[in-house]
Amino acid sequence: MQKAIELATASVVQVGDGRGFVVEVANKYFGYARRLIITAAHCLPKMPPPITAMYLHEKTWLNLVGPLRGKPGIAVECLFFDPISDLAVLGPPDDQELYEQTEAYEAFLESLTPLPIAEAEETGEAWFLFLDKRWFSGRFDRIHWGSMWFSKLEQPIFGSMSGSPILNSEGAAIGVVNLGDTNPSAESEEWQTALYRNLAGWMLAKE
Repeated sequence: MQKAIELATASVVQVGDGRGFVVEVANKYFGYARRLIITAAHCLPKMPPPITAMYLHEKTWLNLVGPLRGKPGIAVECLFFDPISDLAVLGPPDDQELYEQTEAYEAFLESLTPLPIAEAEETGEAWFLFLDKRWFSGRFDRIHWGSMWFSKLEQPIFGSMSGSPILNSEGAAIGVVNLGDTNPSAESEEWQTALYRNLAGWMLAKE
């Protein structure tokens, strides 16, 4: 296994009963590089209301994120939520109302390693993080609208792996785990979310 895939474990965090992973965004929409968390939308306690002018408590969770397999104690704000692709992006809470929580968020994410994001090939091998923090592989075919069909998995995919990154052989995130089998086996085949085609445009802008 390539070293980049092994090191990617340091990018994965606990998000509620699921997982997420850290990325870094640096483009015209931010004054400086910002570290954010990508996860499966169903890992959040609830869906934010579909309105721009939300109250702080409607898009903020005070103790949702923490170290992988650790106790969540980091506050986050939901920046993007798509129930169709089952993707969410989390960022720091409001730095005026929740200044101490914002400092804790920044310190926690600075201790982690952000993952690069890449477009998935039409077919290939990808890597998943199992419950015991071992990486295992599976074969995929990418469907044109943005889903990935996985087969020949070395290990089963469990629901508690939701929000984990799916990596290509170079260690870049190409997908997010959002489906686990209720009766998993290594022979099971799974649909998972392709990352690049489903993220918000402001995250992928180059300048």
